[in-house]
Amino acid sequence: MLARLIQQDVPIGSQVTVTLKIGREISGALMEIGHDHIKIENRDGHQTTILIEMIGLWEILKNEIIDSDLAKA
Repeated sequence: MLARLIQQDVPIGSQVTVTLKIGREISGALMEIGHDHIKIENRDGHQTTILIEMIGLWEILKNEIIDSDLAKA
């Protein structure tokens, strides 16, 4: 259910900050949304997979969306 809400609220490629229930913040481009996880890539190209059940909140940082093909170039 939370994955569906994120999918509706945050387009792939959006710059986001995700705050985990333990208080840690992870920022970057949303690259993937699965049934039980999301994947975020930071500016250095490091990808972090986050289990949906660990997400406390998210914030969209910019309205711009990164084209996933351009992000890999």
